[in-house]
This record gives sequence, structure tokens and C-alpha cells, in this order.
Amino acid sequence: KKLYGPAQINLNYIKKWCIEKSIIPNDPDECFVANYYIKDDDADPLFRLFVTTKNLMKSCLNSNHVCADATYKLIWQGYPVLIVGTTDKQCAFHPFGIALCINEQTNDFEFMFKSVQLTVEKLLTVEKCPALFSRR
Repeated sequence: KKLYGPAQINLNYIKKWCIEKSIIPNDPDECFVANYYIKDDDADPLFRLFVTTKNLMKSCLNSNHVCADATYKLIWQGYPVLIVGTTDKQCAFHPFGIALCINEQTNDFEFMFKSVQLTVEKLLTVEKCPALFSRR
């Protein structure tokens, strides 16, 4: 229990964890919470969080398209894990990060894409992520 945390997670625990993990680490391969949104003030709770590393976000600069999906085959506490990234010419997938959300609706994907954009701007001091804004 101490090593992995409680078996059942509540929104207060998630919020505390997000705050603790929001500090950008020096290690380029260490995960951090780049963005999160938690609404726990009514009967319809909601959470969204985006986790990445510095090195994963660097691959965003060399891409011109984005791939995103959610699956219930990979779940956390019963919720789907959303993944966003790109592919290269050999069709190898290169992730930018993962999002954990209550479901997989349009707003959840918007949150994930916006999180990628904000993180690229913050970490890599560029105005926009080419993969999110290229139009063909």
C-alpha cells in the first residue's frame, strides 16, 4: 500500500498527486504531470491529466501529423488511457504522452491536444507544435 498508494483512488488523492508531480524534473526521461483539470465540487466529478517527459515532447517538433486514441484494454482505475503521438516513415509510433480522463469524449481529446501545445510552448520555447497545426 505504501509503495503503490491506495487501491481505491479519490479525486483529492489525484489532485494532491498532480500537484506533487507538476514540477518539471531535470531528468529528461522522468515523467511529470504537464497539465491537469479536476472538478470535484458537485455530483458530477471530472478529472483529466496529461503525463509526459521532456524527451517525449521533443519528438513533437519533428512531426507533421498527430495520432491519438483511447482504449479500454489499457485502463487505470477503470478509466481509459488516452495516448497521443506521431508515426515516422517506417510506421513506428512515437508518443508525446498519455492522458487519463473519466471518458473519451471530444472534450477529453481537446484537453490532451491543448496539453501538448501548452507543454511544447513551455518546455521548448516555440509558439506552436507543428504536428498540431499543420494542415494539408
